[in-house]
Amino acid sequence: MELFSAVMQGNEAVVRELLAEGLDAQVRGFDGTTALHWAAAAGRRRMAELLLAAGADVDTADGDGNTPLHCAAGNGRLEMVRFLLEKGANLNATNNDGWDALYCAVYGGDAAVVRLLIARGAGAGGERLPWLRSPLAEAATGGHKDVVAALLAAGA
Repeated sequence: MELFSAVMQGNEAVVRELLAEGLDAQVRGFDGTTALHWAAAAGRRRMAELLLAAGADVDTADGDGNTPLHCAAGNGRLEMVRFLLEKGANLNATNNDGWDALYCAVYGGDAAVVRLLIARGAGAGGERLPWLRSPLAEAATGGHKDVVAALLAAGA
C-alpha cells in the first residue's frame, strides 16, 4: 500500500497528501496491520503523529493481536514506546499469544525499553499464561544479560 510505503520511508509529504485525500488512517494490510504499526516498528515518530492526528487508534490490534506498542517495544524503539504511552497506549494489552509490551521488549532484548515499561507500571514478574515463561526466564534463555539485570532490579 502506498501509505505503508510512505510511512516506512518517512515521506511526510506523501502521507499528508494521502490523508488529505481522505484515505482512512486505519486502513489495514493483509495481516491486519495499520500504518501506525509500521511507524511504531520503524520508530518513525513524525509519521505516528500524523496518523494519530488523522484518527489512527493507538491501541488498534493487528491479526495477531499486536498493538503499535507491541511493535515498538519488540523492535527496541525506546522513544516510540515513550511517545505511544504518552498518547495513551494500553501498557497491559496482550496479543493472541498472551504477550504484553514488556514481554515483547524482553524477547527483543532491549533493556532500556524494559526499564521504561517497568517504570510505567508493567509487572516484571507478572502473571503469565501457562505456556509462557516468565519475563526473567525468557530474558535468561535469550541470553539478554542487561534485560535480566533490569528485571532483577525490578524485583523479578
